[in-house]
Amino acid sequence: MTGPADRSTLDIAMPAGGTVRPDRVEGMGTPYKPLARLGDQYLTERVIAKLREWPRCGSIALAAGDEVLSQIGELADATSDDQGSGPANLQACLDILGDPEWVLLCGCDPPFLTGEICDRFLERCPSDADVCFSYVPAETYAAAYPGSPFLGLPLRGGRVVFGSLHLARSSVLRGRRELFERAFAARKKPWRMLGIIGLGSALRFAVRRLSLRHVEARISALLGCRCVAVESPDPAIAFDVDKPEHLRDARRIMGIE
Repeated sequence: MTGPADRSTLDIAMPAGGTVRPDRVEGMGTPYKPLARLGDQYLTERVIAKLREWPRCGSIALAAGDEVLSQIGELADATSDDQGSGPANLQACLDILGDPEWVLLCGCDPPFLTGEICDRFLERCPSDADVCFSYVPAETYAAAYPGSPFLGLPLRGGRVVFGSLHLARSSVLRGRRELFERAFAARKKPWRMLGIIGLGSALRFAVRRLSLRHVEARISALLGCRCVAVESPDPAIAFDVDKPEHLRDARRIMGIE
């Protein structure tokens, strides 16, 4: 069976709306995360440039506010104004991409993402899956970026850190706006996420018996498709710039402190 890993190119959706929390604006140097500076580049400018180096990069759709689009909108193949939420911006990206069969969902803030990392993720995506979300074990992340803060979800078998690159069929993403709105709002609050996937999952989590496979099964049931968690060998897939501390770490790693 062939799947997205066999395709010569893949279109990329990059929701990049919203603003930085007020208490983080000074540390980020801007109210708009995509415009945080990494040397002579904006953060999202760097992400897009790295994706452009990937031979399999198709069209890139960027959904962001006017301030961001005025600075880096021309780097994308298609743009949309900020629609007010991550899921709404994702839907806007699908609209302007013309609903490709498969789409890569990429955060606007993984500064160390490369085409090679994308390839290794896709190679591990099962051909019969409809949605694949990336993760790395927490110990792998911590070893690569010692001292850098991260959110690890504690599961049976160990904590995991979810990545910034995911693969999905456009048809699965369509028509599930309410669920994606709830999931996006809860993405960094484990108990709220468990409220979405059910009381049984919350109880398993409380006694440290919730496994990644159980999470897969519940999400698959909610979406009516096959969802798979794909372990990436590259901790950089999970390094994103959510806080000023991450920005400082990225600059230090790049040697531009």
